[in-house]
Parts: sequence; C-alpha cells; structure tokens
Amino acid sequence: MDITTKNFLKGEFEELKKEFKKNRNVQDIVDHLCVQFLEAGVKDFDTLLEMMSSDSIYYHHDALVEKGAKIDFKRMLGGLSPQLVANQVNKLLLWGCDPDDLVDRMYTKDIEENIILLMDSGATAEKIVTRLDDDGEKSFLFWNRELFEAYYSALELYTSKSKFKIANA
Repeated sequence: MDITTKNFLKGEFEELKKEFKKNRNVQDIVDHLCVQFLEAGVKDFDTLLEMMSSDSIYYHHDALVEKGAKIDFKRMLGGLSPQLVANQVNKLLLWGCDPDDLVDRMYTKDIEENIILLMDSGATAEKIVTRLDDDGEKSFLFWNRELFEAYYSALELYTSKSKFKIANA
C-alpha cells in the first residue's frame, strides 16, 4: 500500500470517527474497510472496534489482534447469533472468551451438546444449571446428575442460588 493510499485511509477513518460521534451510522463502511484501515496503520483500536459490528469483529479477529487490538469478547458475543456461538465454541474458547459468557449466548440444546467442553473450560455450575433450569430442562439435570457431580463439588451444586438441588428432588 503506497503512502498516498495510507494517508487517504487514515483521513477517511478520522472522518468516520467524527460521523460516528454524531449519529453512529458508519458501521457498514467500517466493517467493509476494517482490514484496509489496519493496513494503513490506524491505531485507535478502541474507536475502530466500537464502530464495528460484532460479526465483523469476529470475522476480522486475527487481523485485529495481530495489529494489537484488545477485543472485548463479552461485547462481541452479545451481538453474535446463538448459532454462531454454538458452532464456534472451540474457537471462541481458544481466543479467550469466558465460558460463562458463551453459556449466556447459547440455546439450551447447544449447551447440552457442548456441556463437557463448557465444563472443561471452566463454566460455572451455577451458570449452567441456572440456564438449563430456567429453560425447563430439569430432566437433563436429573438424568445427568453424575456428570455434574464429576465436574463440580457438592458445595458448588447445592449452595445459594443453585437450582440443581430442586431439579433433582
């Protein structure tokens, strides 16, 4: 990329920042030009990420991280579809997403399908049990009691807000 193009893209980024502060209607443009902005040397990653859609942040994760951007995974996950989260749970965990945040973004059936991976990755008993119980999955909790007991201590399963005890009664 020549210096003229770099300077043009940096100027375009600055103009989009001003427009973003006024009406926040620049997401499509920023999503489309993200890689070019990074190649041009844009370093205001916080603003760049704020202007991008969650899908675009996900799609451009590697390029963003390579250039030094610190991604707020909780924010990114909040805008991704539950299907994408479930289909990419391994990748998202590898990137450093909190397993409890993944549980929050997944459908019940996807939690059940990924239960061991989520447990291995550190999802809390309370988060999983509460999500399953809130979605009416007491039978899953009941029939998989031994699995939960293998991963979590009795204290984690039977204390405070945990609904595991109720689900197994």
